Amino acid sequence: MTGFARRRPLVLFFLLAYALGWVGFLPIVLTRVGLGLVPVNVPIQFIMIGACAPTVAAIWVQWLTERNLRICNLYSSPQTLLLGLITGGALAAVASVIVPGLLMSRSPMHALNWSVFASFGMYHVNYSTFFGGPVNEEPGWRGFALPRLQTMFGPVRASVLLGALWAGWHLPLFLIPEWTSVQVWEFALILVALSILITLGANLSRLSVLVPILMHAIFNTSPRLLGGVA
Repeated sequence: MTGFARRRPLVLFFLLAYALGWVGFLPIVLTRVGLGLVPVNVPIQFIMIGACAPTVAAIWVQWLTERNLRICNLYSSPQTLLLGLITGGALAAVASVIVPGLLMSRSPMHALNWSVFASFGMYHVNYSTFFGGPVNEEPGWRGFALPRLQTMFGPVRASVLLGALWAGWHLPLFLIPEWTSVQVWEFALILVALSILITLGANLSRLSVLVPILMHAIFNTSPRLLGGVA
């Protein structure tokens, strides 16, 4: 495995991310929350086990190839980090809340409840806000994989490829009725578009993993915000 990791680190990373993630999702998918094949109740929060797979895969491959655990960059400088956080956060809010709110509502723009963004209750932390994806996944997806994909394909193609693989990794979760209300193809398009925006935010911060974590968290919070706006 070490030799393969050194020759094809990204291939091994994605194979491990998928394998570990799909095995980690089994307790949810097979029990009453999902397919009901195992007659026990498992809290939906168990999804966080599978969500750790990309980061675990990145750590594994990094150790095999470099014998260290440095899979991502926290920040290069306070200035670039701040630029990435502000711009990336704004892009995520516009794309996942503001534009959909305008498209979904029949009310004029000024009549929408924009004060929802100032409501502290909308930002309460639950399992999905940070630990159902952002903190668990992003050190792997955007911390480890994105810089390497960009070196090979450039930012746009790297973002599209990573977004498609990111979406495919979620496929077992579509067997859980309460997980999402969109179709697989819709979800894939959403994640590819989000992946492009996250790459932009990450690159503005010189690949700080904190920016993708924030943008991913805003995306996970967007259903609550969108419901409040519209």
